[in-house]
Amino acid sequence: MDEQLQRAPCAYFVMDKNYIIENFNDAFLKLLNVSAAEIKGKPLYSLLTKSAKVYFQTYFSPIFSMKEQIDEFYTTFETASGPVPAILNAAVHEEKIECAAMEMHVENQYKQEMIAEKKNAERILQNTDEAYTNLLEVMNEYKQKRKELTELNLKLSELSVTDPLTILKNRRFMDQRMSFILDHAAKENVPFALAMLDIDQFKSINETHGHVIGDDILKQFSNICTSETRSEDLVIRVEGEEFIIVMPSMELEEAAAAVDCIRLKVEETPWNYGDITVSAGVTVYREGDTQESLIQRADKALNMSKDDGQNKVSLHDGETTVPFA
Repeated sequence: MDEQLQRAPCAYFVMDKNYIIENFNDAFLKLLNVSAAEIKGKPLYSLLTKSAKVYFQTYFSPIFSMKEQIDEFYTTFETASGPVPAILNAAVHEEKIECAAMEMHVENQYKQEMIAEKKNAERILQNTDEAYTNLLEVMNEYKQKRKELTELNLKLSELSVTDPLTILKNRRFMDQRMSFILDHAAKENVPFALAMLDIDQFKSINETHGHVIGDDILKQFSNICTSETRSEDLVIRVEGEEFIIVMPSMELEEAAAAVDCIRLKVEETPWNYGDITVSAGVTVYREGDTQESLIQRADKALNMSKDDGQNKVSLHDGETTVPFA
């Protein structure tokens, strides 16, 4: 017998077409608890219990004669230690009948193990599905948190460059944008103007009416600046009552006229706290200018307006400072 069949864990035996046992492995001897001499050359049905013999003659033999194969034939062997229920599979191979037999309790054990493995596989699959679902939930939560974080960062970024009182852009924003504006003006040879505005006597107003009124004036003045400038103009609250307006593609005289409109609007506005006026200084970009040089010239022009009685606009063309006519 083939060495692999000899070592097979299940009982294996070979019969001729008359069901006479010719060969077998050790597992078959162990199943029947017999020696080789006791079964070799004997018909299979002689090893069965009485009821199993009847079933063998009436079912196994006629079915096998027709199909030359039978699967899961349940039978019972008669052994010295008592009946041994078994399941039998048989098929014709090279004119011999090859059979494999497995004791029922072993087969049941295998079935139980298979059922247990199936349940384990189902549990693993369920756990995998749950893990996948949980992973999707975590990923969705991560995406949502990331979106919220991005929105929060954008909001914080916006807040960092926004004046909380007037909602205008602040000095930080101007510092970030001016390098781009200066670079664009230098490369494209396009003008832009910068104006500094200061609310006259604002310190006295704060001392007389209080900071709440002062804050209200700052907000109203900011609204005037926004409404009287173009969408492309940049209105900045630098600090306190000081403001800067950057006006792209605008020459000095045109920019001064635009700022003077703001001055007139402030002067004509019916304030609840007495007359409010504003002074301003305007300059225009010249080749080689920096943010500091522009602000210095605008500040000189602003000081001229202050020294000349306030509520005025003055110009600095890069060489001299003159009042706006």
